[in-house]
Amino acid sequence: TNMFIYNNLLNIKSSLKTLNDSSFKSITLLLEADRDAYQSSVSMLRAINNNQLKDLDKFIQDNVLANLKQTVDRFNKFQKLIENHLLASDQKKFKDFYKLHKVLEADTIKLIGMVKEASFYKAKKYYAKNYQTNFDNMRDMIDIFTDISYKNINDEYVEMQQVLGSSEKSFIISALFSILLAIFFSIVLGRAVGKSTFLINEKFENLAGAEADLSIRLSKDGLEKEFANV
Repeated sequence: TNMFIYNNLLNIKSSLKTLNDSSFKSITLLLEADRDAYQSSVSMLRAINNNQLKDLDKFIQDNVLANLKQTVDRFNKFQKLIENHLLASDQKKFKDFYKLHKVLEADTIKLIGMVKEASFYKAKKYYAKNYQTNFDNMRDMIDIFTDISYKNINDEYVEMQQVLGSSEKSFIISALFSILLAIFFSIVLGRAVGKSTFLINEKFENLAGAEADLSIRLSKDGLEKEFANV
């Protein structure tokens, strides 16, 4: 029983590690990727609508392109953490995300070219018609993976609860077994001591009688330590 409890504790430890590594860390990366994508989009829109930006190249590099790159970098880390815990059908969706990101990246490069040429009206039309649609498609894919991740967290939590429940039952069984074992040995020991005490009392009563047999000897079988100083 103790081995069974120990194995369950190892399973709990493993489940907690999986819950932390593949679930909590992965969902954090996914949320950060979504945030980076949003910041890239907002920065792109700002570059289109504000033709008075100082150091446009630096703004685009630090805000539009850097955030867009961080989006795919964080998503790649997310994939490495969680991919082995997903169904084959869900794993295929990773390719869909990378395709959508490539499309959005191409749209971003086109928009940057328009902004640098000061074609702001053309850039606004392209942003509304093409970029925004592709951006929404990519974020929809992130939302799909978010739902998958939350489901994975829930599955891991349910599995851990089952292991905890099994460990609790095993502990109760082990405790009851230990109590019964202690009661059994107490009864056996009590009977052994009671029998020896009864024999001693009987001998002493015989010695105290009027016709005492002084040649009588006390048996000390099993009680050598107790009679060592008598």
